[in-house]
Amino acid sequence: MKLFKKLFTAVISLILMLSLSASCFGVIFVPVVAPTEGLPGYTLTQDYVNKTNAYLETAKNYTIEGKSNVDVNTAWNNYVYAYYEVASQANVAFVLYASDASSKAYKDNYLFASEAYNGVYANYMKALQEIHAHEKSSGISSDQSFFKGWDERDLNRILKYTDKVASLENEISELQVEYASISEEEFTEKSVVIYKQIVDKNKQIATEYGFSTYYEYASDYEYGRDYTNGQLTAFRANVAATLPALIVRLKSDLETAKSNLTQKERETLNALTSDSYDSTAVNYWDKYVASYEGLNVKNDFMHAFDNKNVMFADGANSRQMAFNAYMPAYSKSYCYFGPGYQDVFTVSHEIGHYYAGLHIDHGVTSMDLNETHSQGNEMLLLEYLSSELSANAFKALELSKTASILSTVVISTIVDDFEYFVYTNDVSNFTAQDFDSKMNEICQKYGGREFVDTIVTDINRYWRLIVAEQPLYYISYATSGIASINLYMVADESRSEARQIYTKLIEQAQPELGFAGSLTSAGLVSPFEKSSFDSISAYVSGNTPVQPEEEESESVEEDVLEEDSESVEEESQESQMAA
Repeated sequence: MKLFKKLFTAVISLILMLSLSASCFGVIFVPVVAPTEGLPGYTLTQDYVNKTNAYLETAKNYTIEGKSNVDVNTAWNNYVYAYYEVASQANVAFVLYASDASSKAYKDNYLFASEAYNGVYANYMKALQEIHAHEKSSGISSDQSFFKGWDERDLNRILKYTDKVASLENEISELQVEYASISEEEFTEKSVVIYKQIVDKNKQIATEYGFSTYYEYASDYEYGRDYTNGQLTAFRANVAATLPALIVRLKSDLETAKSNLTQKERETLNALTSDSYDSTAVNYWDKYVASYEGLNVKNDFMHAFDNKNVMFADGANSRQMAFNAYMPAYSKSYCYFGPGYQDVFTVSHEIGHYYAGLHIDHGVTSMDLNETHSQGNEMLLLEYLSSELSANAFKALELSKTASILSTVVISTIVDDFEYFVYTNDVSNFTAQDFDSKMNEICQKYGGREFVDTIVTDINRYWRLIVAEQPLYYISYATSGIASINLYMVADESRSEARQIYTKLIEQAQPELGFAGSLTSAGLVSPFEKSSFDSISAYVSGNTPVQPEEEESESVEEDVLEEDSESVEEESQESQMAA
């Protein structure tokens, strides 16, 4: 048996991922029910929570008392199923809350389910502490230990879990719901008041676990990052030195490419980049899926749709985000697409996560690799469209998407740089203006505030939108964005090779290799190598627009293929900025 991962919620540019480790239980059988069609109903009650805790108490006591293996395994088996049910119901509650954030019932259910899960998890950690203390006092050998095979990291996490941590986690969940409910009129000032409370509580959690900063805690425990601070510093420097100029170049080329489009081409591009998953977009998605020779990949890409594990929420109070919710008790993921997050590339992004979830446990892979699964699928869809669209139409789309993903890399790195400062310094006396000034200062390293304003509408509103629900997530979008661009460059040379790399990252995943190790093992360059940025720079520099074809060219109106000056705000909020 290995340690359960904590239920994980993430709000990022295209995904709000909720995941729970499908923990390995050795000889203990972990039951799941057959996947059901559509979103499971919300049924969680206090009685079921009590039953779950009772199962845990029995499993703990049987373990300490040295009952037979059959009795112990049966007891833990009963608990695991119930634990997964509570975790899954918390995710069901979140999906429903996202579909209508104005519903008091949905909000209350989500708060109850979140608190119930936190309580169940806290009891689980306490039970493990009791088992560990019993073994230590009884002199039980390591060969006979309940924790045989566990690493020091997991044991440390158990022994340092406290009632204070459990209380802080509940308080943070409540603050996050309050944060999401702030009115537009109060948002600028009130968001900072709540944000500072969340930051303080996160820092306290890190202290309880023995980390010097919450940045270190989150990188290790929450996101499974294995790269060093030196590598991260070098990555930020490469982003700052390389990408702003490339984005300016791409946007300039995009303007030229737009001028070459016919009315029909404009309509096709708008269908692909709009917020509606309409018949045109569906048609191209279906063709992309059909282009894979392996039936397994085709079936996996369509699994969510075939089993109705998707929701396109268009209500006035539906939350503007897209995410995957993993529900281990039902052996399924569920995709949510809110208003503004329903274009075919967002669908491809979430299906990338969904596809990966059919083969690997998101809880044991680094978040950077998880995001490569999603952004990589977007870039493979883009490459496929080169064989479906006219040369001019594809060039405009390619320039738009490349500028968009590199813009997301820049903004994600800026946000990470900002959050690094927040979580490694005392900001308890900071005002809203102090935070904004710090953000403006950081922007100067990445092309300046004037440049940043061309890729996100208002950076000082933007950072407020994304930092509360999933702190320190965003560097995963930056590192995976560079990896996904490198995958696209492979695809430009060989579609089959790029697809083999992509499927290897999922169907033959080796989480123990870490993020960079997994990429290089599959055939991609690590984003922490300067050569990765050099190759992107060379590629973009040689990627000039197709010249006008006189017989088809028409002038284009300003609203055609919306300029990605809002790309990070749309992609990160499609950018809210995230399953």
